[in-house]
Amino acid sequence: ATEVVVDGVAPDIFDAYQAAGIEVSDGKEQEAPETDPLKMKVPELKEWLTAKGITFDATAKKEDLQALVPAE
Repeated sequence: ATEVVVDGVAPDIFDAYQAAGIEVSDGKEQEAPETDPLKMKVPELKEWLTAKGITFDATAKKEDLQALVPAE
């Protein structure tokens, strides 16, 4: 897992996930949308590429999609 949502009050579980390097939230806070295409999840990355007019294979893996992001 790379990120989890802890439901309820469980500070020990929250801390254990953080100590393992896993992103943790309590599900209550809304995260700002990611603006860096290299950090986006696949659905958001596909939307970003489409908005930029960049074509890609619909079955492409995340690494292949990230390779299509132009260097800035």
